[in-house]
Amino acid sequence: MAAAKKDDDNRYLLQALRHPLRRDLLKMAIERGEVSPIRAAREVETPVSTVSYHLRELAKVGAVASDGDEPGTGPLEQVYTADEAMRRIPSVREAIGLPPEEESRDSL
Repeated sequence: MAAAKKDDDNRYLLQALRHPLRRDLLKMAIERGEVSPIRAAREVETPVSTVSYHLRELAKVGAVASDGDEPGTGPLEQVYTADEAMRRIPSVREAIGLPPEEESRDSL
């Protein structure tokens, strides 16, 4: 039964990553350690509401998690971080345009 749940989780994740903005947002979260809708919206020149929606969709499938609010110069900013597993899954890294994670020399 646990294998079926994992397959469903993977299917939902892959469906979520079909959208190019979601791939870009997950890539930002992995590369930078965190992403906020306001800062990401400026960078990708997309409305904050659209970026927020796509980050929430990524959160639903477990790709990112909300770290709460971060004080900025104005209203509190929601901050999301990539799930640690997203950093290591080869198919996710490939889907978002990141090279495969280097093998640790300790494992050789």
